[in-house]
Amino acid sequence: MIFRHIRKAVSFSYRLGIRYFLNMISAYFVLPGIMAILPLYAMVNRRLQSLTRRLSFNREMAHWQSKKAEVLELGKRGYSLHIDEIGLEEKELKRLKELMQYQTEVVIADVDQDGGLLSYFGDIEGLPTISREEFLPRTRFSLKVCALNYTIILQKQYNDNKTAFLNELSTLHNLALTGCADVPAIIDVDFDNLQISTSFIAGYTVQEMLAQHGALIRDRDIKRDMHLMSLTSKDRVRFYREEGRRTLPSVINSQLIDKVYLLMKKGHMVGIELYEIKYGNVIVEKTTGKPFLIDFDSTRRYSNPRSKTFAIQRDRDTEKFNLFFNADKLTYQRIKDRVAHNDIPSIDNLYTPVYFGYGLRIGNLWDVNVGYGRWHFIVKDCLPPLDGKRILSLGTNCAFNEIQMLRYGAKEVIGFEIDE
Repeated sequence: MIFRHIRKAVSFSYRLGIRYFLNMISAYFVLPGIMAILPLYAMVNRRLQSLTRRLSFNREMAHWQSKKAEVLELGKRGYSLHIDEIGLEEKELKRLKELMQYQTEVVIADVDQDGGLLSYFGDIEGLPTISREEFLPRTRFSLKVCALNYTIILQKQYNDNKTAFLNELSTLHNLALTGCADVPAIIDVDFDNLQISTSFIAGYTVQEMLAQHGALIRDRDIKRDMHLMSLTSKDRVRFYREEGRRTLPSVINSQLIDKVYLLMKKGHMVGIELYEIKYGNVIVEKTTGKPFLIDFDSTRRYSNPRSKTFAIQRDRDTEKFNLFFNADKLTYQRIKDRVAHNDIPSIDNLYTPVYFGYGLRIGNLWDVNVGYGRWHFIVKDCLPPLDGKRILSLGTNCAFNEIQMLRYGAKEVIGFEIDE
């Protein structure tokens, strides 16, 4: 039996070439083994990166100081809110404009731990204003809503936390470079005091929307409940998530959830691990109803978005998203579980064997007549470099080759097939 398998392997490698044979060995045996230990490697790698980064803070700060003009110029293209649009009553708006005749910058409100606004100009329509008695001081970084040159901004003070400062700065700028307009725009950066001013997104966080529908998830509400205060931090996070999931269907619809997911994927496309996926980091803009992502002080950027190490961190973001937003977005582990439990269409109903990458497969990949085998043995080597190309494909069939073209760097692939 063993010799028969060896003979078949030798015959296979002879017919298809040693490169394709090694590719099969990788897909069937090597990659599944690598993926089994990769989560541990990714965790160690993240900690080593944190240590290495601390040793190069001065160089990284100097790099961003040299790019300040570019950062601020790009910020001018992003979201902006004029003082007339924030929602102040007419009398208070007039008072604010009078003050701005003598001051370049005026503080409108302090932001508390739950994102509530302690306003110095009365209630603000469409925003979560709170009283002084309700105000809960922030545990990490102070936030102020200010008027600067008749534009509403949010000032974030990072104290001495250079890591958080650089995370937020680099993530906002890199997302802006991709054309992502659904994050705050950078208005100013103070490198001496570690402070970033961004455009203020006018609206409610998903957390506040859930709380207004009865969910006990604001810190100020939890502090009033002795039972919740007695829970461990892990159990409190679980309670927070379950409360949100219970109330979520009455607050936002599936279309909005999908928009939030697409925002997260925009970050993943440029190698950004968001890390903190939670209700308080999504604002629904009050005029357009569009979701915005905020708070990027815990993010991490990877130089190669296609690396297997980043795939692990990307999947962790996705799993957190699934937990908080009652979603079922695919990750490596979810696909693996479905393949293992046959929770997928039968191979008998599939036109071609399917390879998801990272060792996940359905069917026999060595078949060179269709699908994966045909792509790697014939099609791929007959195509020019695909990076940045826009491709028209006639006779798409199941679109396997078109998906591979996107994986190999094509910017856009449009496929046509006869409708049977």
